[in-house]
Amino acid sequence: MSANSGFGSADYRPPPADTRYQDRTESSESIGSILSGLLGDLQGMVRGEIALARAEVKEDVSSVGKAVTSLAAVPSNWKAVVYSATRRRPVG
Repeated sequence: MSANSGFGSADYRPPPADTRYQDRTESSESIGSILSGLLGDLQGMVRGEIALARAEVKEDVSSVGKAVTSLAAVPSNWKAVVYSATRRRPVG
């Protein structure tokens, strides 16, 4: 350890004070700017939730569309199956 390092040296600087517990009267941020920041954060959260809801609805609509398409194909297939099963065949 060198002679100029450590607590006794002239270039030692203590760590910065924890500002979380700073007296509110010493705060440099105004109430208006704090409220503005909170409203901006809230607006961002709401926009994010709306975007998520839109994505979920698109996914659900896509799933429903695929299901309807597959169900629409079923009657035509069943029609052919039922016709061939019920068709009278000549005896002989």
